[in-house]
Amino acid sequence: MTAGSYNGLLFIDETTTGVGSTTRDLHLTLNDPGGSGGSGGSGGGSNNNGEWVKPGPDNTGPTAPELLVPSGSITVTQDGAVIENVSVSGTITVDASNVTIRNFRVDAQDGLYAINVRPDATNLLIENGELHHMHVFGVLGANFTARRLNVHHSGSGGFRTRGNVIVESCWIHHLGMNPNAHADGNQTRLGSNFAFRGNFFDVPIPESAAGPGPPFHSNAAAINQAASGDISNVLFDSNWMNGGNFTLFITTKLDYTFDGCTVVNNRFGRDYRYGTLRLNGALSNIHISGNVWDDTGELMDIND
Repeated sequence: MTAGSYNGLLFIDETTTGVGSTTRDLHLTLNDPGGSGGSGGSGGGSNNNGEWVKPGPDNTGPTAPELLVPSGSITVTQDGAVIENVSVSGTITVDASNVTIRNFRVDAQDGLYAINVRPDATNLLIENGELHHMHVFGVLGANFTARRLNVHHSGSGGFRTRGNVIVESCWIHHLGMNPNAHADGNQTRLGSNFAFRGNFFDVPIPESAAGPGPPFHSNAAAINQAASGDISNVLFDSNWMNGGNFTLFITTKLDYTFDGCTVVNNRFGRDYRYGTLRLNGALSNIHISGNVWDDTGELMDIND
């Protein structure tokens, strides 16, 4: 949506338990008189040549932080709601479809998640936001697209994804603040249809030259382990990936299978403990090509 004048409706429903706890449902719908409407989004972080731009402090997070208005935790139950221009202390819980969250900040204040996508929610768009100080994950759930998020200072990991997910142009860093945390930029244990494009999984092991030191920990830039169900159709394309015991895990446990993972055109750092790629288990249709060392641009031996 471009700058200009808009007509809008804002509904705030508050439910108080009577023992000091209040749940706020905030529903904001904007209509662009001269535009096409819809929840939109710019489609990621590529430049005019169609090349991905490395995410960092200047191209992730809120686009207009001066517009952010303080809010407590928000629970979204209205389909099509737009949550915009808020600085949330707590959690955004989405239990509706076709919701958009944009130009926002969430300080989870050690709550479990910054954004909790409930199982019945579908087609959620999250863009241009900052998530920090969650106890476990920045975003938990399935059926969402996330773009240009700054996800940091998590007790454990960045994302925990469960299927039908697109993550693009996000910066995930400074994870694993809990004691003995096994911090992952993304953690997937089951599900189908995942695409990670143009992200910076910035999780160097703490003791490395690029590492943040204590209290941070690093297990993986992304762990994809079929441990709670089968996994299929996963794409890692044009990401920057650094850190972890292994930077990228593609594995299975128990009797679960992993069918279909494409890892192409990524740039890997060297701040890991054991290696860049861990393959193990009942794997099929794994394709790895075009991946290079970030510091030299040289092709890696993990490629097919």
